[in-house]
Amino acid sequence: MDHVSRTPRPGQSAAAQENSGTGWGVMESGELALRTGDCVGSGSARRYEVGELLGRGGMGEVHRAFDERVGRDVAVKVLSAHDGSQAEQRARFLREARLQGVLDHPGIVPVHDVDRDESGRDFLVMKRVVGTTLEEVIRRTRDGDEGFPLRRTLSAYLQICLTVDYAHSCGVVHRDLKPSNMMLGDYGEAYLLDWGIAKVSDLGGLDPVLQQGVAALETVTSATALIGTPGYMAPEQTADPNHVDARADIYSLGVVLFKLLTLERLHRGSNVIEILDSTRRGADARPTVRAPFRSLPPEYDAICVRATEVDPAQRYATVRELHDAVARVLDGERDMRLRMELAAGHLAEAERALSSEGLPGMSPADASRRAMHHAARSLALYPESKAAAALVSRLMLTPPGEIPPEVDAEMSRLTIEEALRNARNGALVGIPLIVLTVSILAWLGVRSWSAVALMLGLLGGSVAIGLAAGPATKRFLWPSLVSALILAVAVATTARLGGSLWIPPICALMGASIVSWNHGLGRWRIACIALFLAGAMAPVLLEASGVTTSQYVFRGDGIFIRPDVVAFPPERIELAMAFGLAFAMILTIVSSLRFSHADVDTRRRLQLIAWHLRGLAPDAEEDPDPSAAVPSSQRLASEKRSFADAAPLEDTLSTRVELTQ
Repeated sequence: MDHVSRTPRPGQSAAAQENSGTGWGVMESGELALRTGDCVGSGSARRYEVGELLGRGGMGEVHRAFDERVGRDVAVKVLSAHDGSQAEQRARFLREARLQGVLDHPGIVPVHDVDRDESGRDFLVMKRVVGTTLEEVIRRTRDGDEGFPLRRTLSAYLQICLTVDYAHSCGVVHRDLKPSNMMLGDYGEAYLLDWGIAKVSDLGGLDPVLQQGVAALETVTSATALIGTPGYMAPEQTADPNHVDARADIYSLGVVLFKLLTLERLHRGSNVIEILDSTRRGADARPTVRAPFRSLPPEYDAICVRATEVDPAQRYATVRELHDAVARVLDGERDMRLRMELAAGHLAEAERALSSEGLPGMSPADASRRAMHHAARSLALYPESKAAAALVSRLMLTPPGEIPPEVDAEMSRLTIEEALRNARNGALVGIPLIVLTVSILAWLGVRSWSAVALMLGLLGGSVAIGLAAGPATKRFLWPSLVSALILAVAVATTARLGGSLWIPPICALMGASIVSWNHGLGRWRIACIALFLAGAMAPVLLEASGVTTSQYVFRGDGIFIRPDVVAFPPERIELAMAFGLAFAMILTIVSSLRFSHADVDTRRRLQLIAWHLRGLAPDAEEDPDPSAAVPSSQRLASEKRSFADAAPLEDTLSTRVELTQ
């Protein structure tokens, strides 16, 4: 209803400006039915002083007027004189006035008075409202005007939904819901205009007296007439407007919501026939598909699709359900905006902790931990924040300048656990080694069982210590150190099996190689390796100093080995020596491969973690600013669709299009 619009678009005809068959538009030419300064009213109560013309439509003209009795500005609509159909026009005029008057809701412009002046012209007096239609809001937004953010227009849309829901509760179906019939006031109010073609099906929600008043004026439209606005009316409304219910208004509200979100009409076409065909066939009502540059939440897709289903049974059952669905998304957007603001604050705090100035009295490790805390909070509040994801990745992939005490303590705990685990694993390997050693010695022939018992006792003691390592010993590394000392002594005793230059070095090499891979021992690995080397060299030093006798006899160019613990039968010694060397080589190789595989597995895990962390970081060319998620008006202007033919076409579609067969 353009009489409430601040600035009607110049150059339009009355038909183009008209919003409905019972509405009005800016007069282009012709004689006014009233002149400025006239007074209207019945009898001596001529209370309304008429002002300038606000608009003219098919059924009357609207003037600004002053209510001299109350002392307020009002809008007066006067029924135009028509030849032949005056009675029908008068009935429609009075029906709209009566209907709009009995629907008592803040979203419906109230009617103050209905009367007839001295010349017999019917008129109605209503509240004069000032604001902007949602159609004008859409046009300005398309042109880059930032004065109507989407949240504001959707809030007005929700108020309109409640107004329609109230009308439905009174048994009234509007049948002409569209943005040009929805008004957004300057102070947050929202009005639903033009009730001229509303269908009254059940007045149970009205007072009995009001029911009689509206029912007496109820008219039936011909089944061959098309009532409504093409592009907004429901598919079933195009077939028979007399047999539609509240779900027809739900469809129209879905189309209006689609246009508010995308700034485009849902049904496209160059003429009325094409638009009606699109309405009956159905159109893709997903706003994110039609207008991806608007960065709309995907929840709106499901809402618009359901509200504009061709089958009425598939739509929302009530307007309140549609209202609640949109409200939930809008509340979620408000929550997301708050989350983005909080996330930006945490991100700024994280960057401040890592800045060159840093925080007074805070160590680099504490600053890194504080930055990680705030960066993680920022990412949790706004998971789409590329800046927060990049900072978290950088902090996780780049170690701080010093090791935090917590990390150092955790590494110590893991080191002890690894040392104990390896000690127990080595003990489990020592049991079959003792059995194998006893079997080979018995097969060769033992000369001194006391020496064999000493050697086996040392091995058994090492195994027992490894098996005894458990929770009670986690604070100390003494099980590994004592085990290494016992094994070093055992290595020294092997010199009596075959000489100091053969078996002890091999055993020491095996033990040293295994210990060198044992990260759990930390710096104590050097002590264990030194013990093994001492065990290998001790027999040589003892023989050189004369403390023990040498097992080697050098004659001419030959070397004779005569151990004093085990016999060397010629038919078995070569096989035993070959077996012993093979066993030593295999054990060393297997141990090395085991540790190598563990190292490779650790590297693979670290690379996998790094790969996942890099996935959190944005590409270099992407904007890491969280505010980039909200498109600017310049971006909207550069990416928006072409609307060159949208407005003229819609303006030429009158509210009531009658197609007679």
